[in-house]
Amino acid sequence: MLHDFLEENDFLDQSNVLVIKPELLSENLLKKTHSADYIARIQEISETGVGDIDIDTPGFKDIYFHSRIASGASITGVHSVMSGNINHFFLPLEDFIMQPLRKAVGSV
Repeated sequence: MLHDFLEENDFLDQSNVLVIKPELLSENLLKKTHSADYIARIQEISETGVGDIDIDTPGFKDIYFHSRIASGASITGVHSVMSGNINHFFLPLEDFIMQPLRKAVGSV
């Protein structure tokens, strides 16, 4: 949705804008920051689309993939700056709390 907005408003066509494909966050890096039990719980919620991550984050189908790609985008951006390919990066992430579209926090 955000990508479409940026594209429709010609933001992505600017000469000083480079869109970089994000890398999926590696399992090894994920395991450094989250327990195996927590990862398994998120994978289960991701497969079924049923369950809450925590009090203000409802789970949804494929949340595991989307979380890894969003986190991987941060790593990709940092690597791109550190390697000298770019000077800075902008990472517009949509909030998982607002997912899915027809369910907000606290709704039934």
